[in-house]
Amino acid sequence: MADARTTDLVELTAVADGDMIDIVDDPGGSPSSKKITRANFLGSADAIIPTIIGGTDVTDILKLQGTSGNGTLTSPAIQALVGNNGGTVAYTVLNNGNVGIGTTSPGAKLDVTGGVVRMVNPSGINYNEGLRLNEATNGYAVLHLGGSLLEGTAAGDWTLLKNPSDHFEIRENGEIFVTIKNSGNVGIGTTAPNVKLDVSGGRTRLRATAEPYALQLSRTDINAGVGFYMGVDNNSVTLPDLRFSNNAGTELMRIQNGGNVGIGTTAPTNLLSLGGNAARIAWMERHTTANTAGNTLTVQAGGATAGATDKNGGDLILKPGVSTGTGESGVQIQGAIAGSTGTADATITTAMRVLGNKIGFYNVTPVARQVLATGAGATADDVITALQNLGLVSQS
Repeated sequence: MADARTTDLVELTAVADGDMIDIVDDPGGSPSSKKITRANFLGSADAIIPTIIGGTDVTDILKLQGTSGNGTLTSPAIQALVGNNGGTVAYTVLNNGNVGIGTTSPGAKLDVTGGVVRMVNPSGINYNEGLRLNEATNGYAVLHLGGSLLEGTAAGDWTLLKNPSDHFEIRENGEIFVTIKNSGNVGIGTTAPNVKLDVSGGRTRLRATAEPYALQLSRTDINAGVGFYMGVDNNSVTLPDLRFSNNAGTELMRIQNGGNVGIGTTAPTNLLSLGGNAARIAWMERHTTANTAGNTLTVQAGGATAGATDKNGGDLILKPGVSTGTGESGVQIQGAIAGSTGTADATITTAMRVLGNKIGFYNVTPVARQVLATGAGATADDVITALQNLGLVSQS
């Protein structure tokens, strides 16, 4: 039949299920005359927008068939034309079932070219909505970013893969870069992470440009106390320090960028600085092997360059704390006195004591330098008295 509007068609009777009704039948006409247009339905002057309905029953289907013949698989079967006089192809369906949006030759089941694909969840947080890649029959689910093959074979071809065994993989150019196990362990450079974060190969760098630190290790969160800080100082982004704190968040030790180490102080001024708000003891622990003597602790100043000629070694200086006003400070040298045979601890006593510019031996009160009369005026008793004052001799 010739072109006709649906309003001009005579009544159709005895249309069997499955029969096709030709709206336009113009085999010899031009492409434009073969289109189903608004004018074909209702006339160009009518303002009503036509609607095609497949039926009224819930099982009714509206079918669009591209051809009644054997269409070429990679040729378009159905196209939706929009824009100025249908000048833009909105989507294309090939005879092989591929659907293209923005392309008339889709190479996959859904091929989107140009623009942005947007998915919005209108009902807020709903884990049942969004993009879902269901598993294949073998348990794998794969998302490819770049590349033309199933597995990218060039630099920059990324693959996100759900492995049915027990993990998720991120690959680039076929190489596994990141592995996330079902246990939550994350591996970078390893496919078998056995801790929460397992990094293998190369160097690991942590940067904090404007944060107070680059790495924090704690039991739970910062409010529960921090066990370890690494990065920049809290008060300045220009001083990268290594900090150690207890569970209460109190800093115990700090290694500054310049190398100074502070224990009990946040501002060490020397290579090793101890906080001055409490008395401190630095010592070697007792031997833990049964019936074994203690080990020697040696404190030694620096020596001259090996092979140097007539060069002094460095002095070992024991220096007390700074006193003020009439106060004095000094140095004590103590030793353990031999006692009776057995297992009891020996008594620790002071063998020599320096106080200011005074000195005393064997736990006597330090005295200033002893002055003797010159010449024959100095007697043996004067010398003995001086030695007694120092504690070097005693009379029975």
